Amino acid sequence: SDAVALSLPEGAEAFGQHECLTSRLRSILQHYADGVGMLHELIQNADDAGATRVSLVLDERTHGTRSLLLPAMAEWQGPALLCYNDALFAPSDFASLCALGSDHKLGAAHATGRFGLGFNAVYHLTDLPSILSGEHLVLLDPHATHLPGATAAQPGLRVRFAAGGLGAQFPDQVAPYAGLFGCGVGARFDGTLFRLPLRSARAAAASQIKAEPYGAAEAHALLRSLLPRARHTLLFLRAVRCLEVSRIAPDGGAPQLLFRTTRACVRGDERALERFAPAPPGGGTPTRDALYAKLAATPAAQLPSATYELDLALELGAAAAPDDGAPLGASAVSYTHLRAHETR
Repeated sequence: SDAVALSLPEGAEAFGQHECLTSRLRSILQHYADGVGMLHELIQNADDAGATRVSLVLDERTHGTRSLLLPAMAEWQGPALLCYNDALFAPSDFASLCALGSDHKLGAAHATGRFGLGFNAVYHLTDLPSILSGEHLVLLDPHATHLPGATAAQPGLRVRFAAGGLGAQFPDQVAPYAGLFGCGVGARFDGTLFRLPLRSARAAAASQIKAEPYGAAEAHALLRSLLPRARHTLLFLRAVRCLEVSRIAPDGGAPQLLFRTTRACVRGDERALERFAPAPPGGGTPTRDALYAKLAATPAAQLPSATYELDLALELGAAAAPDDGAPLGASAVSYTHLRAHETR
């Protein structure tokens, strides 16, 4: 049909409901407290993706500012909290980051993370998170003031990291990722690396998300808060077998281990329940409906159950320190045996 062009009558103007992204994030932070729960969100999301290793790193380095996407990015070249896992981001994972308030994983039988809302807890400490995975680097800029081409409708940038010329044109921009967990500039990255640059006092003064700065001391305390429950964290995960926490000093060098916890099944079959609800054709995570349908069709005597024994080991690195700040000497390793029983 033919389109009809209409003009607004005198005294009329465009009008409608609208909420600024920064305001929405500020509201979300009121429901997601700052603290160790934010780390659990990142760990659980990695577990949902099938990662076997998760590494949290406080990177206290400050990087160059001469070759950046925009001069405004200089504010975010300082210390950062890093979260690495050895799984790749799926296209649906990238999409879910753009769908504020949605929960793409609620329908997955084995999913415990919440990429829609829970991920946004990272804005307690940063205004500009980035994700490197596979071929691409994604930078999120809710203020739409730091990245070229960022707008209120598209507040971020997805750029080809592998063989895309980014490193040659903007070496300082990619320097924070180079060399970490096997990351080579201009090469595909077979894993996922979140970089959360800490909000400085100057950035906090301009932030419409959160007005409080988040420094390296706060980030270090956050990581240490994970230590008392590290082994129990692995107990409730499906895929992750190693969780480690490290620090990179301001002058660089190799990451210094704070602590590492590992999980190994020493008796029984911990995968029995997962095999009860096989993955759909083409791969992926079993849907909740498929799991419920199979449970409903299974006689009570044949419902799945599993009993297994796990060995959960905790290693304290030489860089770890007790609360009084005195460094520990040689690494200490302790083992805990827990018997887990699951019935469905």
